Amino acid sequence: MRRAAAVLLATVLAGSVPAGSQTPGPVALRMELSLLEQQEGACRHYVTMENRTEVDFASLRFDLFLFDGSQAIASRVAVASRRIRPNQTRVLVFDVPAVRCDRIGRVLLNEVLICQEQGGRMRDDCDDLVRTVTRLRVPFVH
Repeated sequence: MRRAAAVLLATVLAGSVPAGSQTPGPVALRMELSLLEQQEGACRHYVTMENRTEVDFASLRFDLFLFDGSQAIASRVAVASRRIRPNQTRVLVFDVPAVRCDRIGRVLLNEVLICQEQGGRMRDDCDDLVRTVTRLRVPFVH
């Protein structure tokens, strides 16, 4: 009995996502923190977005907070995405000035500030559609 429970636990843990990530749902706007790259005077972020919904988003704007290793707020940035169609993947690339990449302890997607469909309709449910994951040691949470 104990062995079966240990095997089950190992199977569950093997399929888990990195700490601080949320499990991507089948219908979601998936956002993956893919790369942090040090630039002169800034940390460049690469966030891979996958639109797994049937919504044709004309405009999205995200409110992000960066925390340092002691979990103090290091910076805040608003990032905009241009149009992303259903089943489309897009990479957001943005620099955060005066922040060293190796000092980032966590990235928080605080909220979706603007969520507009193609055709102009504003949506208020986009926070519920977003799923964050990370490819790095830095957690990306929502």
